[in-house]
Amino acid sequence: MMLAVDASRAAEARKTGVGWYCFSLLEYLKEIIPHDVRVMLYTDQPLPVQLRPWPERWEERELKRRGPMWSQLVLASAVLRDRPDVLFVPAHVIPLALTLVPRARRPRLVTTIHDVVFKEFPETYALRERWYADHATRLAMRHANRIIVPTEAVKRDLKRYYGCNKERIEVIHHGVAPHVMSTAPRRAEKSSSGLSGDLATSLRSARDDEKMILYVGRLEYKKNVARMVEAFSLAAARMPGLRLVLAGSPGYGYADVRLAIERSPVRDRIVTPGWVDRAECQRLFAAATVLLFPTLGEGFGLPILEAMAAGVPVITSRGGAHEEVAGGAALLVDPTDPRVISEAIERVLGDRNLRVSLVRRGQQRVTEFTWEAAAQQTWDVLSA
Repeated sequence: MMLAVDASRAAEARKTGVGWYCFSLLEYLKEIIPHDVRVMLYTDQPLPVQLRPWPERWEERELKRRGPMWSQLVLASAVLRDRPDVLFVPAHVIPLALTLVPRARRPRLVTTIHDVVFKEFPETYALRERWYADHATRLAMRHANRIIVPTEAVKRDLKRYYGCNKERIEVIHHGVAPHVMSTAPRRAEKSSSGLSGDLATSLRSARDDEKMILYVGRLEYKKNVARMVEAFSLAAARMPGLRLVLAGSPGYGYADVRLAIERSPVRDRIVTPGWVDRAECQRLFAAATVLLFPTLGEGFGLPILEAMAAGVPVITSRGGAHEEVAGGAALLVDPTDPRVISEAIERVLGDRNLRVSLVRRGQQRVTEFTWEAAAQQTWDVLSA
């Protein structure tokens, strides 16, 4: 058997959720896929050295990018040339050219659809991005032999918006990386040790009794960050010892986030360090008092589990994937109401028993999610 994998998202220098999903699966599939299976990893740039060495029958093939259509043109050409038995696309964009080949002459197609937030909240996407996501999802729904989704919520959304055959869909939860799990024993109320640049300076300048409210993810409409800023401003007006750290790169709608920060009466207590790497993110979780994650739409929401693993209480959105992943171990809120989010912040910070309960439930909940299990279930789908 020959398995081909579009590994390009694992090669991204500044990985976010989908990139870490691809990276983590490869990390654990190396230990699970039988030695007699040939694995071809297609990528547009070298994969991280942390993933090497590859098993004996694994090959990393770097396909030079030619314009913005790498997946549709370059990847498709390589697959048609090499003729693998199975093609796994972890980020749901199946090359159109492969769907034009008769089924008997093309590989089995397996893909992961991470979410369809662009259908529920279309205003949170640029028009071109929304069109492309819808087109790619329709193509996957018509032509993929099997579809992997991270939650039952995404499976329901696919049925709701695309009327799919649920028998072709497999729900496989993400896991939690060991580097985050190792944070829990070293929890601290506030620590800037090891943090870089302006973020470390800002945290060192904070008063000893200041508490960090942490958000991790893109700064964009979909993530509801402008409302988080408004909610924090309301809470900080009544609880002076607070600081908000928004760790992530700008995304679609960042101008509104920037404006919300500029208008905030406590803008000097809002820190935007940009994208942070794994080590720095680990230190942020170790220093955080609360994870604030009331985003509008998620397919999974890895920061929810990462915070729980690190012993940090979580405030997240009611319903959908958020509630499914949290599993009763987070404080749930209406993400569209800044006052409700603000009240939740004050409630968690003001009630030590609630914080202890959320941490205890969170650390129990997170044991149910491992990358070993995710990789094994993924291989079961690929090899079926």
